[in-house]
Amino acid sequence: MKRYNLYKRYLLIAAALCGLGTGLAFLQACAGAASPPVSIPAPVAGLVSITSPDSSGMVQLAGDQAAAVDGATINVLNNATQGFNLLAQTTPVASTQATSSGSFQTSFPAQVGDSFLIEQVIGGEANEDGGILVTVVDGRTLVDATPVGATTSFGASLGCTLQVFSDGSDVDCYSLSTFTPQPDLNVTGVLPVDLALDRSTQDTYLIDQANNFYFVVDAMGIAKGASVAVTAPVAIAADPTGLVGAEFALIAQDTGASSVTMVDNSLMFPATGTTFLVSHPSNGAAVHVGTYAIAGASDGSSLPRFVVLSLFDNGDTILTELIVSAPPSNIISLGSQVNLGAGDFAGLAFFNSATEVALIDRSNNRLVRLSGLGLITQTTVDLSATGDYRNVAIASGSAALVTDFANNQVVIVNLMDNSISQTLTTSDGVGLGPNAISINDSPLVAIITNEKDSSVSLIDLTEILSNFF
Repeated sequence: MKRYNLYKRYLLIAAALCGLGTGLAFLQACAGAASPPVSIPAPVAGLVSITSPDSSGMVQLAGDQAAAVDGATINVLNNATQGFNLLAQTTPVASTQATSSGSFQTSFPAQVGDSFLIEQVIGGEANEDGGILVTVVDGRTLVDATPVGATTSFGASLGCTLQVFSDGSDVDCYSLSTFTPQPDLNVTGVLPVDLALDRSTQDTYLIDQANNFYFVVDAMGIAKGASVAVTAPVAIAADPTGLVGAEFALIAQDTGASSVTMVDNSLMFPATGTTFLVSHPSNGAAVHVGTYAIAGASDGSSLPRFVVLSLFDNGDTILTELIVSAPPSNIISLGSQVNLGAGDFAGLAFFNSATEVALIDRSNNRLVRLSGLGLITQTTVDLSATGDYRNVAIASGSAALVTDFANNQVVIVNLMDNSISQTLTTSDGVGLGPNAISINDSPLVAIITNEKDSSVSLIDLTEILSNFF
């Protein structure tokens, strides 16, 4: 029997005794008794996340803002003993108090597969609907600093993100087959904003916007030469072909003077290969302000192509396709261009052998898909107006996964019919505030950085997307 049911029975008995008038003292107690809240809500399920166990067997439960009532007590109850063991119901595994914003955080020992009921207690009374159920899943890792960027490497089945500290950074990589963390690569003196993995060498490309340089470390975490100067680097994409002996990457630059710079990594030490400035396709007077997003794909001839998003001073955002000749040629040529017009565009994915592009129109809360000759055919998919959509990644050319920072979820768009198929939430392993996302096709795993609870999610998409293939 649940505690609130026991409490209700107590109230009924007390009311009956009051009605019988069993003594002045009891009547006074009845008159002065406080009434419990009419309805106590459970914590909001979509705003609560739980990590996988760390090396010491501890998990972290976190609630986003508005997950609970200001000042409420949050109890964690072992779900394995619910319904029959009243003592277990009254003895939480962990307990904490919600802040004024309704957020909360607590840690306790648990294993993958364990389930817990999370209840909210106000004025000594718990919510009346049994609380919310959370289950510890594999692939949810708590990190020390807000994770930045996400990248995968098909050849080595790795997924990597960044942690940036005041004096340097860590490159955190995970096996996408076993979900186990790999040894950290500590890079002193580099404050990167993005990273990319080389498909052939597993070298890691890092760009430091604050200090205007790029840096390359090998798979062992050893620096390949000194840092190389580049102005205002904001995003980076590695060669999508993985051609051995012709390794390179392209850096998007938030500056008017240059749109992209090539990193030639084919020799012993990395060097700047060439640069390219995007022009407005129809307005010669419009001035390039900066390029802020980049994505690469291999075309039908296994040649590298990239797309970038560039902002111009007339307010237009231009999508530009770049055709690249790998080292030692180091040539960047102009391909197709599409004027997206004025708006707030984010996220960028290039897929289906470099014939299609997906991006987010944040101004209108929709996913935009560009295809056809010159990428001029535009298809849109409306997303919820309440979302804050940050990035998009493609799973095997059949599904687009869009991170929704505000609602702690990832929206899955079926590219076969351009419909929203389903939504991954914290119950599926998404953390609080998902931002960057990258998907590896074999194994089919997504790596997601979650900013609000400083965590990384690894989610196996094989079963989730089984109907797509």
